[in-house]
This record gives sequence, structure tokens and C-alpha cells, in this order.
Amino acid sequence: MGLNATRAFTLKASSNGELLSVGRCQSAILAIVYDRYKEHFEFKKSKYYPILATFNQNGVTYVGKWEGEKQPTKEVAERIVQKVNKQSGIITQFTKKQMNTSAPKLYSLSLLQKEANKKYNYSAKEILEVAQSLYEKHHCISYPRTSSYVTSADISEMHKAFFALQQSEYQPYVEKGNPALVHPNNKAVCDEQKVDDHHAILPTDKLPKELTEKEQRIYDLIVRRFLAHFLEPALFEKYVVYTSVLEETFKSTASVLLRKGWKELYAEEQDEEETEDEFLTQALSLQEHGDVRCTDTKIQEQETKPFPLFTEGTLIDAMLKAGSKVEDEEARELMKHTGIGRESTRASLIELLKARKYIQVKGKSLLVTDKGTFLIETLRQTKIQTLTSADYTGEWEKRLKMIENQTYSPQEFMKIVRKFTESIVVEAGTIQKTYVKEQVDFGTCPKCQKGKVLEGKKGYGCSLWKEGCTFTLSLWKSQYGKTLSTAQVKALIDKKETGVLTFTSQKKKDTKYKAKLKLTDDWKVVLEFSDSTNNSSGKKKSS
Repeated sequence: MGLNATRAFTLKASSNGELLSVGRCQSAILAIVYDRYKEHFEFKKSKYYPILATFNQNGVTYVGKWEGEKQPTKEVAERIVQKVNKQSGIITQFTKKQMNTSAPKLYSLSLLQKEANKKYNYSAKEILEVAQSLYEKHHCISYPRTSSYVTSADISEMHKAFFALQQSEYQPYVEKGNPALVHPNNKAVCDEQKVDDHHAILPTDKLPKELTEKEQRIYDLIVRRFLAHFLEPALFEKYVVYTSVLEETFKSTASVLLRKGWKELYAEEQDEEETEDEFLTQALSLQEHGDVRCTDTKIQEQETKPFPLFTEGTLIDAMLKAGSKVEDEEARELMKHTGIGRESTRASLIELLKARKYIQVKGKSLLVTDKGTFLIETLRQTKIQTLTSADYTGEWEKRLKMIENQTYSPQEFMKIVRKFTESIVVEAGTIQKTYVKEQVDFGTCPKCQKGKVLEGKKGYGCSLWKEGCTFTLSLWKSQYGKTLSTAQVKALIDKKETGVLTFTSQKKKDTKYKAKLKLTDDWKVVLEFSDSTNNSSGKKKSS
């Protein structure tokens, strides 16, 4: 289906043969990024003024937030502050409750990609490659394209890995751990129904040696998440206080950590749990229905914020949860634990969108390009707009499951696929708009001095190549394994050299070196080293 759709859209809606790739998964994922991108930049910010009040009861102070309006105006805030400041009130409700917080789920590939992207800004592809290296080269983790649970048969292997870690830097945590906490009846770890072909990513009983920085970081994430399940749950005492002052209600939420448990593994990291709780260092002791005094008030000036742009990690998460928005109940249930794509394909789908120039990465954020915008907006103006939603994928999953259960005919399914493919080709023929790729002028050709240097599919070349200018094949987009930016290409053409760049050795993947790229008189690109770029001889290396 995707093959035919891509051909049809490329022929009917693209100029200069620019590829317009269309597919059941990739188009739905692109639409997710497009919708968030558009929502983010079209969001209208507005100011609001939350009110905080400080209360005192018998020497114990605490802070409450006004409950009257969610986003009060400045005028409302000033009126409330004037009304309650320095006034007496009463605690109408005070509750405290001890709560256990269990360790987060064992890593699936998607969860690992989400966290490593957030913490280290590694791409989904990088994280998969590093995990694959830990599995294939070092044999220190299990197969990485997996779910987040294990079966009862895997418990003994988890125990073996746990005891093996006694001989590692994680020994202090192993000493505090308890293997009895990891057993077949622990549903946070063991769930036979949620394991497909492979269990969660786990460390093995083989301790690794000589890991690269990236490998060590990913391995550390996996080991700590694993060990967390051998430590007790974290224990909090949570407090909720409602205070009334002259019929104005303020709510206070706070918590105190009574037992670190598994959180000891993350002692150096700030708790990023989404909560408005004030974290206390000691228990809060208040008298319900007791009198209080409002000792201070504060008006905060805040702005409403749009949903943040997707990162690769949060997009992976959105792909995983995409099934929750499918309208068909049965299809939604089938996609609950799968979403769009599979553990093994989500990273490659993101890379595909980048390679097709539908999205680009800026910092950590994913931005939609003009090309990506054109495709989604064009698809949504046709009768095949379902390609831009998770519903179509959900419908496929539903029918494939029925085929697996022998309640639906494979032949009937293929008839539907053929019919939809035909409708794609027909709809492509009705498209009136054409995507025209903007040609960037990189300057005058340094060889013939007549043509313009333009970007092609694989590199850059002279616009007069038909007239015989051979500069066409002299400059490729990737030089010595490094993809050049527009500014770097322009510098190479205009000044015959770039600034100092950092390269990764093609033979030793973890070795970095610095050099300039230089355009020689015979139009070849070479590396130029100097004292400041790790080569005192100033030696040049030809491409």
C-alpha cells in the first residue's frame, strides 16, 4: 500500500521528482508531530495570577493556594489578597496518609529511548544501536527490542543477575536489596499476558568491561531500573490541608519521605514527578478545626503554556500511546499495548521521517518542515485522510487479530487493502497543489565561474552540469562521515575551507578528532589538520 501511495503522490503532487513518501505508519506519526507543532506555535498565551498564602498554627507554618478560580485575573488576585492578609482563619480539613510508591516499570525499548533521550539527548536510533552493542558485543543485557515485563520463567535469571552485580560498583545497592521482592506474583514485574516474544530489558550475570561513555550510560540506566525492583517501595506521608479565611478556601498539599527504598538509586537526581506537593524534611503536625492566622500573601504572575514540542523520546511515548485515541473500542483495546509501530521499528520510523525531510531536529525539539506540512495538509483534504490518524492502523490491527483467531478471512482483508490502495491512486490524481522544493543558491560555481551551486539528491553540484561542468560530483553531502550544514557548504565554496569541525573515526567509532575541510585547486575535499586540530604536521588527507 505504501509503495503505491508513494509513487502516486510523487508523480502527481511533486515537482522535480522530489520524493513524497506516504505510508500507514509514517504518515500517522508525521501527523502527530504536525498537530503538536501547529498547536504549539498557534497557541495564544495569557497571563494569570495565582494567590499563595502563608498560614501559622501554633508556630507551624505552611503555604496554601487559593481555590477560587483556576486562572484568576490580577484584579481578582489583588482583591483576595487585600481581603485575607493578616486575617484569622480555620483549618476545615487536615488529612494525612502513608503511601508506597513502587519502582517504575522495567525498561522496554520505548521506555529506554524516552528516558535516555530526555537525560542525554541521544536519538532513538543511537539508543537502539548502543543497546544492541551491549547485547551483541558485551553480552551484558538481554535482547533490547522488548516489552516491560517478564514471565515466571525469567525470575531465576533476574536473581542470577542480581547476585552477579555484587561484584560491581552497584554492590552497595545489592546489599540493601531483597531477592524475595522479585517473584512470579509481583505483577509490577511479572505479567505473562504482556510478554510477547521477549521479556523486558535486563542486565545479565555477565559484567561488562571497557564500555564507551554511551554504553556505560545506557547500561547504568538499565541496571538501576532493574535493581529498583529488588529494593522496597519508597514510603511517603502525604498531607492535604484545606484552610478557610473569611469564606475564601486555600488548599495545601505536602509530603515527607519516610523511607527512600528504591529512590536511593536516584538520590543525586531531582524528583521530576508531576506534583504540586511541597516536599518537607519533617512530618507536618496540624490541628483540624483549629484556628490559624494568615501571616503573608503573595501574587504570582504566570503565563499559560502550550504543550511542548515533541522530542524523539516524547514522540516514542506518543507513538506507544496512540491507540488510546482510536474510536473503535475493539481496535483501541488491541492497540493499548502496541500503539503505532513496534518496539523494533519506532526508531527507524523517526529516522525515515528525518531522511525524507518531513521533520528536522533543532536542539531536542522536532520541527515539521514545509515538505511535511504540505503532505499532511494535502492528505487531509482528500478522501484518504485516515492515513493521518491512528484509526486506520487500529483497524488493521483489529482485522489482523481476527485473522490470527481465525474469525476473519485473509482474502477478504487483502480485498480491502487493494480497494484502499486503488482509492489512494485515484485521490492522488485529484490533487491540485504541487510541492515545489525551494532551491538554495550556494553561490557561484568555483570551477566554471558561471553556474550556480545547487543541492541535489546526494550532493551539491553546478547548475551547468549539462553543459559539461564536472563540479557536479565534486562535493557530497557527507564528508568523512559528517553531514555538512548549509553554512558549512557555503563556507567551503566561498572560502575554500570550513572552520574546525569534530569528526568521528570511521574505524574506531568512539574516537573523535578535529580538522578543517578544505577544497583543493582540483576541486577535491580534504581534511586539514593543524596544531590546534590534533595534528602538528598540518597533514592533509584526501577524500
